[in-house]
Amino acid sequence: HSRALSHWGEVLRLNRGDLVLESEGLNGMVEAMLDGGQLENAGRQVERLQRVSRASGDTRRIAEATATSGMWHLARGEFELGRRELETAAAIAATLGADRLQLRCRLLISEMEMRTGDLDAADEVARWAKRFADERGLHNELAQACVRLVLLAVARGERNRVKADVEAAEASLQS
Repeated sequence: HSRALSHWGEVLRLNRGDLVLESEGLNGMVEAMLDGGQLENAGRQVERLQRVSRASGDTRRIAEATATSGMWHLARGEFELGRRELETAAAIAATLGADRLQLRCRLLISEMEMRTGDLDAADEVARWAKRFADERGLHNELAQACVRLVLLAVARGERNRVKADVEAAEASLQS
């Protein structure tokens, strides 16, 4: 966590004035703060990240900043705000052909649905992510979707699905 913050701080320091790289550095810094549970500090940086990414004019950076803002809202338990940000980021990612970003957003939406108790919606999004990742040969993301499905099966007490989804996750990582 502290290593990641140091790294992203250095990226920011070295790239002042380059809005695209500054946006990338801020995005990494916010994600490291979220990983470390520093929600208040992350919140201050999310606002800066959004300003810088918009000013950069780089659509991918805007999508990434929007996704990171959604992650921050999710971490704070602000599910509707998080959903709105993640849906927006996923839509932008889809238009850009940024498959990994789109999958990341969809899997976070599935997590949010699970946390709010809507297991059917979480399952639908996770199954979509599994198919999408499989079609594109994105093995790590496919494994993540399978893990989400395992967690859903456990939450529902569906033991037979747990085994099948664990095996699917293992198989995707061996590909």
